[in-house]
Formats: sequence, C-alpha cells, structure tokens
Amino acid sequence: MKTDELFKQAFEDHQRNRIAAAKAGYEEVLKCDPHHPSALHLKGLIAFDAGDIEAALDLVEQSIRLAGTNRQWLLNYGKILSRAGKLEEAIGVYYQVQALAPDCVEAKTALADLYGTVGEHHISLLWLFRLLSDDPENGDSAAKYVNTLRTMGWDDVAAEFLVTFQV
Repeated sequence: MKTDELFKQAFEDHQRNRIAAAKAGYEEVLKCDPHHPSALHLKGLIAFDAGDIEAALDLVEQSIRLAGTNRQWLLNYGKILSRAGKLEEAIGVYYQVQALAPDCVEAKTALADLYGTVGEHHISLLWLFRLLSDDPENGDSAAKYVNTLRTMGWDDVAAEFLVTFQV
C-alpha cells in the first residue's frame, strides 16, 4: 500500500476515534517515510492524549521542523509545552501563532493564562483586554480580567469594571 493510502486510512481511523488503529497506521506510514510531517504530528497528538508528554514533544517538534509553521500545529505544540511545564517556550510559540493569525482567540487566551501562571499579571491583563476588545460579551475573559485585577490588589478597579460592564 502506498504511503498516501496508509496515511489516509490512519487519519480516517483517528477521526473515528479508533486510536490504536490510527497509531499503528501512522507507525506504518513512518516506516515508509520517516519524515512524513503529518504522521509525526498526529502520532504526537496521540502520545499527548495518552499522557506521554516527552514523546509528544519530540514528534510534534519534528513535524514542525519538517513542515514549517502551521497555526494549528503551533497551537498543539504550545499546549504540549505548557503541559510539560515549559511555560516560557509555550509563550514564544503562542506569539508565533499571533504573528500568523492575529485574531486567534486560542492563542490570546493561552497567552493571558500563561502570563498569569508565571506571575506577569500586567501582561495577562493586556491579553485579556485584547480578548474583551474583540468580544465584550466574553464572560470567561471578563471573569479572568476581574480575578487578575483582584490578584494584583486592584479591588476597586475590579469593582468598577463589574459595575461598568455589568459582568
């Protein structure tokens, strides 16, 4: 069977949540073509879902090196880096996503969350403000904004925000 056909079958298995078959299919593809970026990436996502963060990092890094930047692949990579505790690296990846897709809500949200996690609350506020500017009705972002203000000791500003925006 040709590599393209093997990949197509593995991908179909993956979409149908037949994970063991998908993983075996991606492995067959990689036996034929060890540099198949999509097979590497998707096998990495299977490893991530199984909790094998190191394998996921290795496979997804390889796929990105081979295929270049791709918004979804970078988002996946940022998520894996975050789970691995490599927060500064994850932040850098999410900035790459922002350069590719400035309206990417997922990247903005991740940046707000990561900056909050590393204690850079003022930068987290900026990303939350950007999210709220794009979507003033976003209750999750509004709640995070208020909580971040409170974390910074700005309870009066948080209270004013709640009154003004009726969150």
